[in-house]
Amino acid sequence: TAIDSHVALPRLGHTETRLRNFELVPFQKAAMLGVDAIMIGHIQAPALDPENHPASLSPRMISIIRDEWHYDGLLVSDALMMGAIKENYTEEEAIVRAIQAGIDQLLIPIDVIRAIETIEKAIKDGRLSEDRLDQSVRRIWNAKTKLNLFENRYVDVHNARSIVGCEAYRNDAEKIFAAGFSKGDWFKIDSSTDVWFVLSTSNSLNELRGELSRNVKVYETVLDKEAQEMPELKGRTLVVISDLRPMAWRNVIKFPSAVQDVLDSHFVKKKHILISCGSPYLNSGLSELKNYVCTYGDDRIVQKLIAHRLIQGA
Repeated sequence: TAIDSHVALPRLGHTETRLRNFELVPFQKAAMLGVDAIMIGHIQAPALDPENHPASLSPRMISIIRDEWHYDGLLVSDALMMGAIKENYTEEEAIVRAIQAGIDQLLIPIDVIRAIETIEKAIKDGRLSEDRLDQSVRRIWNAKTKLNLFENRYVDVHNARSIVGCEAYRNDAEKIFAAGFSKGDWFKIDSSTDVWFVLSTSNSLNELRGELSRNVKVYETVLDKEAQEMPELKGRTLVVISDLRPMAWRNVIKFPSAVQDVLDSHFVKKKHILISCGSPYLNSGLSELKNYVCTYGDDRIVQKLIAHRLIQGA
């Protein structure tokens, strides 16, 4: 969608046929394969819910998953403190509507204690039934039993790392990341390349900054400082790398205007690429941007992939 649900409520205006044959397909296939949990996002789809509730609060959307796809695993809401919800519903209304719709687990309510009190009050008032809650409790219990959490609540970190970050994982990540780059080897940095980090804090992307600074001139603009310095970019090519995301930078999903002005002025006359290690909406407002890669994260594997791709070339 063109709108980030961290900030506002996105809307999919497609027909029901289009939604069922495209947007819903991966979720339906995951449900059919027996995935343990599905997260329901805060996105309106009027063709599926004429009342225009986001999917996370929509009985109609949940009924498709439960009754048509016959899925009985966990349904988890996206975070209830996100702008898509808090800008359109009261805290109490969102909690009650989500459970009424069929959500089993409420992710990150604004206040956990108030959320519990809201559920208790809704039961007393008759807006929620104990039977409805029992359905979710059963699913949560089954999921915990499957993971043996009643016997051992803790994850073996060393064992987890043998899966997350294993060679197969890294190879898949490399293929996906490489596909994000268009053809051509100019993305390989050299002495004519400027690399500009636009960061939310001075402690971000340390490994990547260190690796690239050994090869090319690296500039940094840190947005949590009172005064942000704009660099003099003189290279023939420009790589811009940023970690900005709504949760990290005052719920804003685009660069400050001073940064955007510098970028547009250079993007129009230089070969360039923007690499976002955070929000996929960071391209908003950049009229001259032609090449854009979003990694959706800034962990060490991601930083190594970026460094390798830029230093070794496509």
